[in-house]
Amino acid sequence: WFVGFTDGEGNFTIGVDNRSKNIRFNFRFTIGLHADEHDLLELIKNNLNCGQIYFNNSKTACNYTTTDPYVISSIILPIFEKFPLNTTKYLDYLCFKEALSIYLNPESFSDSKTKMVDHIINLKNQMNNSRTDFNLPHNHIKITNYWLLGFIEAEGSFHLRRNSLSPAFSISLSKIQKPLLEKIVEFLINKLDESSKFKAINSKIFNISEESTRGNAKATVKLLILQIDYLNNIFVPYFSKLKFLSKKKFDFLDFKLLTILIYQGKFLNPEINNFILKLSYTMNSYRLTSYNKFPNDYFLDLNQVNLWKLERINLENLYLNLPPYFLENNEGEIINV
Repeated sequence: WFVGFTDGEGNFTIGVDNRSKNIRFNFRFTIGLHADEHDLLELIKNNLNCGQIYFNNSKTACNYTTTDPYVISSIILPIFEKFPLNTTKYLDYLCFKEALSIYLNPESFSDSKTKMVDHIINLKNQMNNSRTDFNLPHNHIKITNYWLLGFIEAEGSFHLRRNSLSPAFSISLSKIQKPLLEKIVEFLINKLDESSKFKAINSKIFNISEESTRGNAKATVKLLILQIDYLNNIFVPYFSKLKFLSKKKFDFLDFKLLTILIYQGKFLNPEINNFILKLSYTMNSYRLTSYNKFPNDYFLDLNQVNLWKLERINLENLYLNLPPYFLENNEGEIINV
């Protein structure tokens, strides 16, 4: 999970301090999130038993950061050695690891100190936004259940297409990550039975498309899943068995409820149709405490129906005329009874 989440939100950086005669290097591993995910960063920090958490000046974002080179070498890097990153961030990791190894063991570098410094700077200049080579080793990408969950908690989106009242799941990445999305699709297809595999391969259950760019934006690629039968019968049950660690679990629970209501045709009831639309306006960016651009038409009775914060929806109390098809379990999940 941690490696998948890092593939989405983590960052390896090398800083160069040349203010004095002797150039110094700063090594940093960072995960940056919205301030609402502070508890998740605390969980990561406590499990790793290292690093610090910092808020930005406006308290809208927070970062988990580790800067001690010996701690990074002994605690952080071994995780990624055992469970390699799957995005092209793996290539940044290799440069970072090599540079840190030389920095901590300068005697292992056979050339002069000047050339050693130049080599570290050269490695730094191959990382992140300066990278031009994005070719991963052959058959490098390996998808697992919890890598995928961690990556989805970082990069995935559970949402509703309001114009068609269609539940949708998507992942949008830079175009260079297209092989990763193809591997994710392959992983999901391999979880199907043989007849369902045939249908998935020969239909449009999984849609991977390249998105046009605007201005200086990088080209992107998007995985989109809209097929309601697959979402309700396979996709949602699969992720219901996994343990979400971020607040995206609330988006998933809302998505699960929307999918059930739409799949069973309950949206034909105008009151439930309106409820589904209102619920969609409490997900994703609308969920953030810093968001303040709510569509007023859908929030006239927000307090009355109590759609948001961390409280789940009890449909029996919300709509007394709705048959009790759904109840909540002790974890706040909607179950079909």
